[in-house]
Amino acid sequence: MTYYYWGFTDTGKNHLRLFAKANDKIYLMSTVANNTAKNGHVIVKHITDTHYRETNWNDQTYIKRIYHNNNGLRVSDISNRQIFSKFTGIGHLSQIHPNDLKGGITIKNKTNLSDEDIKKYSDVKYIGTEIYRYLCSRYTSTAFQPLTREVVGNQWDEILEDVDCMQVDEQLRDWIIEDLVPYFREGTNLVPFKSDHLDNYISKLDGFANFIPEIQYGGNLLEIYEKDKEFVWMWLDQWNIKLKNIVEKLKERKIPFTYFDLDKDSYKDVFKGWDYEIPRDFSHRRKFWITGKDFEKRYSKVKSIAEEYIELRKFDEPVLY
Repeated sequence: MTYYYWGFTDTGKNHLRLFAKANDKIYLMSTVANNTAKNGHVIVKHITDTHYRETNWNDQTYIKRIYHNNNGLRVSDISNRQIFSKFTGIGHLSQIHPNDLKGGITIKNKTNLSDEDIKKYSDVKYIGTEIYRYLCSRYTSTAFQPLTREVVGNQWDEILEDVDCMQVDEQLRDWIIEDLVPYFREGTNLVPFKSDHLDNYISKLDGFANFIPEIQYGGNLLEIYEKDKEFVWMWLDQWNIKLKNIVEKLKERKIPFTYFDLDKDSYKDVFKGWDYEIPRDFSHRRKFWITGKDFEKRYSKVKSIAEEYIELRKFDEPVLY
């Protein structure tokens, strides 16, 4: 049974990837979307084999299988034995943790390649070399052409082989959705939501600077709130619009789905055979918020905005469609 997780930003995708990794489940992702940094270039299969497991880390062999377009569909495996720290930080422009307003997580030890290097070593004759793998990992948008329906063709059976869960992002290209409809109908489709309104909107507001970059990128939530509350309310409204759009997409294509409550539903009960559990709050950002300067003051201000919005919109029960 393959699970298809129809999530969008801040709907438990990182937690699910950690859960899959902890259980050695194969997890598929794609950047063939409309607004990602590696727009349209790769499909990635994450494969893990855990040797030793502890609460905060695993000793595992990890394979990152990258499907990409290099004058045809190509596959490159990046494999290594690693001590995997299950959760390392926030990774976005946080309103609650002031240090993260400076830019979130940065990539360390990155080797910069020249245009000449990229052109030379992206030749298919270098597939299997470390430099080609590095290009697949760091330079997909400059080294390779975008993936298209014509390039992928009828190779979805191979791409989806042994996949336990696929992350179906909101911006996934329409041609992929259409090509995968038969697979979706045979699998289990999950639409995540949060019944805890307060925690939900605090978390969303924490990512105000870059969670919906097409509407707002950068800026200080508290300053914008003081100047234009209506803009903040409009921004928060987008999250239910996103959920509605996903549900409509499923219904239009007659794809059966089940809602998954991130606050109440049991991961172990829903994901059959995924027996190694991690705490529900394991990936919650609060553990990092509290390390920031003036946490209580900053958190209470964001919380009060969330409470005002919930009262304004008269939210009581979960907003489902």
